[in-house]
Amino acid sequence: MLHAMYRAEALKMIMAAGLFTVAAVYFAEEWLPLLMTFMASQAVYGFALLWKTGDGY
Repeated sequence: MLHAMYRAEALKMIMAAGLFTVAAVYFAEEWLPLLMTFMASQAVYGFALLWKTGDGY
């Protein structure tokens, strides 16, 4: 089970890198906003995992 999760995460990272490479080639002038938006969404996702549920929020 854990092996499958690590394999899926590795595949996700490889696909993200490949798609960002494609985006860099086809959307060179919009590359920085795309990258910054991705980084912001990953930061929000990480903070959401740390957010304790049941705090009344």
